[in-house]
Amino acid sequence: MQTILLTGVTGQVGSALAPLLQEKGYRVLYLIRPNGEKDAQVRLREVLPNLREEMDIAINGDVTLPNAGVSDADIQAWEWKVDRVMHGAAATSFENIRADRTRHTNVEGTRHMLQLSEELCVSDFHYMSTAYVSGDEKVFHETDLDVGQEFSNPYEASKLDAERVVRDWRNGKFTIHRLPIVLGDAHDGSVRNFSGYYGFLMPFWRLLQTWQQKWESDPQNCLNNGVMLNDGILELPLHIDCSPTSVLNLVTSDWVAEMLVGLLEIPSTNQTYGNTEQVTRMMGSCVICTSIMMEDNTT
Repeated sequence: MQTILLTGVTGQVGSALAPLLQEKGYRVLYLIRPNGEKDAQVRLREVLPNLREEMDIAINGDVTLPNAGVSDADIQAWEWKVDRVMHGAAATSFENIRADRTRHTNVEGTRHMLQLSEELCVSDFHYMSTAYVSGDEKVFHETDLDVGQEFSNPYEASKLDAERVVRDWRNGKFTIHRLPIVLGDAHDGSVRNFSGYYGFLMPFWRLLQTWQQKWESDPQNCLNNGVMLNDGILELPLHIDCSPTSVLNLVTSDWVAEMLVGLLEIPSTNQTYGNTEQVTRMMGSCVICTSIMMEDNTT
């Protein structure tokens, strides 16, 4: 039986990955940041209601702190008992106003997880990065890192710097997983929160809610501003300037989780997986069909 230390279980990818780790028979140690009166155990039960006795263990931690905020007692209890670390906890804000916080969570948080790995005597470290460390570079390989690319937001830049921290680690072997844009589950569309891809769309959804309220109180004023009701659908005169040639690499969370479980079985050799087509050829195939409905935690 192997033991995996997982961060980010309360996020979209981590919550999809955890049940698959259970099915594979892994013992999983979940590092979770307490939230108010909810400690790690309470938060884990909110994500995974079916916990296995002595196989699903939650410990309090915070990746923004040294040793990821794990107590000395927990470090002593789990020293030499963890086979590999899967670090997925991250800040996914794209806003410049939160750039410092995003960088601290993603860069220093990764450094702290590597520090914790050393304390626990773990030499196999998996890091969930993003395919968008490529920035504006048109051709970007798995072996590439900093090739002078420019970034669209602080999140992308922070993940590149975090990768650099992982690559500089000298106390074990690493695997970097450059994930594409992750959507909800392919079967029921469920999502843990409206961050990442949904965070970009959230302002448009809020704008729609505002105009729906205005329509109920003063439809004539809405009509004067170009807003109209067409077959029960409120239409807003929005023009979003997008690239006519760019594409988005969208995948569902369950597919990503299946890929990660398969890649966890491959011993780390300082490898980076960043081409989803390459991974698909190795692990299987996937067909994706999604729609967007910004309510009830579904996509």
